[in-house]
Amino acid sequence: STSDSDYAKMTIIIDNLPLVARGALTALRRKTGCHADDIRRLLQKLRSLDPKPGLTLFNGIEPPIRQPDIVTGKTLDGEWFVEMNQATLPIIKVDEVTGHKVRKLVKAPQDQAFVRDTLGNARWLSRAIAQRNETSIKIAAEIVRIQKPFLEHGIQHMRPLKLKTVADAVGVHESTISRVTSSLMMQTPQGTYPLKIFFSTAIELGGHDEGVSARVVREKIRSLVGAEVPGKPLSDEIIVQELNRAGLNIARRTIAKYRKLDKIPSSFQRRRNYQLQGII
Repeated sequence: STSDSDYAKMTIIIDNLPLVARGALTALRRKTGCHADDIRRLLQKLRSLDPKPGLTLFNGIEPPIRQPDIVTGKTLDGEWFVEMNQATLPIIKVDEVTGHKVRKLVKAPQDQAFVRDTLGNARWLSRAIAQRNETSIKIAAEIVRIQKPFLEHGIQHMRPLKLKTVADAVGVHESTISRVTSSLMMQTPQGTYPLKIFFSTAIELGGHDEGVSARVVREKIRSLVGAEVPGKPLSDEIIVQELNRAGLNIARRTIAKYRKLDKIPSSFQRRRNYQLQGII
């Protein structure tokens, strides 16, 4: 029957998903013995299936969303503030009164040593957490100071920023900046982001100003590709021309580099993907 035939062909397609990902229509037609229209119909059927059927049992309960570690915003006076999110802070309290009583009760030297060491470890942990929070605030405050244009106007105004710049300002090693920014999230007027997103290399623009953040260029590339006409996907050369018109003199190889970093296929592959989706 026709359904049995489709089932057999769909099985072949599923066994060759790498070809589907590459948009290799000719290879899929050869393996299934289908015409191009049949392949597109089967691929549309494949895309209509639910890859996560278990979510239908979720009863509409949203999964927990991680709260930000740091919050920044403006006061009523228009001044920027940075503070730790108290809801996410670990609370460590050392009960010195009880510790003192226990030390008086124990007599054996090994017991006294145990109480002394335990209290010492608790005090050290409390001081370490306080110091970590203080360092995190200093780092976040310096990022906010430098990235005010982004915080006020959005991604197009992200400034280039190096780890060393913040490390020198705060007075810590670059490795500390890297460790803190890779693990903490900050809530801003533009959304909640990991701190590491605020760091990006600079691309020189004709030797004037301080250049533009590579992250801004990547965002512009994503925007251009997202708004392209499916039947005429933008080549890297056309993207270069569009960025040049916007005052960004970027080399074609840089466009290709950032496109690959953001997992954006080539214009040829995107055209194939549009065909597979039945858009063109």
